[in-house]
Amino acid sequence: LGARAADAVVSAAAIRRLASRFRFFDVEDSAELVSQRDARPGLFIALCGRFDVWVHDGTEARSLAELGTGDVFGEMSLLSGEPALATVTARGRGFVLALEPSAWEGLRAAYHALEEGLRGLASERDLRNAESLRRFGDSFRRHIELV
Repeated sequence: LGARAADAVVSAAAIRRLASRFRFFDVEDSAELVSQRDARPGLFIALCGRFDVWVHDGTEARSLAELGTGDVFGEMSLLSGEPALATVTARGRGFVLALEPSAWEGLRAAYHALEEGLRGLASERDLRNAESLRRFGDSFRRHIELV
């Protein structure tokens, strides 16, 4: 196997180690899982439920996306160390798995393929967010960047 293919092969023991680092949360309606401008909230996997992603400029909130079962979020801040661009709240009751940033730091060297996948997701999301912010208009976008 080539180096990349070997990285993609994950043993059952490695999967158990990774899974054991996630915590299960029963999320109530309107619970805020990620807060705009908070640094590195962690990595979340939506097991079931719906989640709204939105940005607030101090005056007005705008929707960026809706997430649901199987979606991952929090990866952008987790990987970059930068504050979150948006807030993520539950729309109704849901269940998530969460990985704290400190747990990720201990795992990232062992899971190259996972980190590459998260970087790809973060890149795609960054492009979609930029397009959404562009639609909101220059004044809103400038305010978000300054806050």
